[in-house]
Amino acid sequence: MSTDKERILQIIPAPPGWEAVFFEAGSIFRIPIPVFALLESTNDELGTNTYVVGLTPEPDSSLLSQPDLTQSFLGVSYPGNTEDWEARGQEHETYMKRREKQS
Repeated sequence: MSTDKERILQIIPAPPGWEAVFFEAGSIFRIPIPVFALLESTNDELGTNTYVVGLTPEPDSSLLSQPDLTQSFLGVSYPGNTEDWEARGQEHETYMKRREKQS
C-alpha cells in the first residue's frame, strides 16, 4: 500500500484571466484562478514528483483549494484561449453518457 504526502513549495499570483472551466447541466461555468501552487508529492511506489496546480476560492469561504476535478471539469482557460468550451462540454457530456450506459 502506498502513501501520498503532498506539500506546497511555492505560491505565486496567477496572471489575470486564468479560469478553471466546468460543464454541468448543459452549461459552462468558470471559476477564477487567483494563484498557482508548486506542489511536491511523495509516494512510496512512484517517488517524488513536482507539479503546478491552480488554486480556486472555496464557495462561501476565503480558503483556496484545488478545483474539484470531478466529471464536470473541462480544463483551464487563459487570456487569448480560443478553445470552444461549449463544444468541448457537449462532447464530454456525450462521452460520459456513453460510459454510463456501458457500466
